[in-house]
Amino acid sequence: LVFQFDGSFRPPKDPGYPTVAAKMATCGACFFFVSDQDDLCDPVTVALGSRLLPISMDMTSAHAEYGGLLLGLEWLSKHSQSVLSSADVQSTSATPDQRQKLIIQGDCKTVLDQLSGRSMSRKLQKEHDKAIKLLDEFSRHFETIDFDRIPRNENSLCDSLCSNTMLAVESFHYQRCCMELDGALLENDKQSYPPQISSFQRYINSDTSLIRNSLRPFLLSRMLKLAEEQKDYQAMTKIGEHVFMEAKQCTTEEFRPFWRANGVSNQVNGLRGMGKEKKAASLERKHRILLK
Repeated sequence: LVFQFDGSFRPPKDPGYPTVAAKMATCGACFFFVSDQDDLCDPVTVALGSRLLPISMDMTSAHAEYGGLLLGLEWLSKHSQSVLSSADVQSTSATPDQRQKLIIQGDCKTVLDQLSGRSMSRKLQKEHDKAIKLLDEFSRHFETIDFDRIPRNENSLCDSLCSNTMLAVESFHYQRCCMELDGALLENDKQSYPPQISSFQRYINSDTSLIRNSLRPFLLSRMLKLAEEQKDYQAMTKIGEHVFMEAKQCTTEEFRPFWRANGVSNQVNGLRGMGKEKKAASLERKHRILLK
């Protein structure tokens, strides 16, 4: 039985755009049977999964790697007997002795060295102790438990699980914000009591937002529409500043002038709405070439 794990602690990927400042931690694990330890060409997949990890101030990538290890070990501690007696196991050509071997593979040297006793856990003592306890619980079901460090390209399945989990979480944040904004616009049309634009500030805070830079201009445009309908001129000015400042990193060169002009135009309209005509006129003169 081969158990591979991986962990990732980084911002969501956004090809062609700078990454956001906020980071996410995800982990993945997978189990499969092989008839020969040296031949992984015909594996029988048993289980795979991933999850989002809570982030703490002292978190590192090694904590995320341990998260993947513990995700798999916790699953195996509950299903070790059923896994070893499953039909998938019986269908392999491995001998009974071979089926009783567990091989734990990962691309993190730190975690594997700590598990095999070659280094001390220190800052990861809590995670290390939990992993050792889980290993002891089901070690009787296996003849041997080996630890094997593999290159990252051989751990591509778990790496993909981590990346796809990040993408799913980031997409959820974006879709939720769009739904809330659409709901607010609908309530505004009904002259009801829609949420104030300030309640969406958490989505555009560049230090904490998980929304990719490539999607931010479209999100800010929806917020501007809501601010305009609510006649929240202060919000229009603030969001216009965001659009102008982020246009350089959040948009392609082709559309950058459009978004920068859009940001300036909304700042001018917001300032005029607040009765600050002098500031609005000054901003227009400063960016007259861009606005043309």
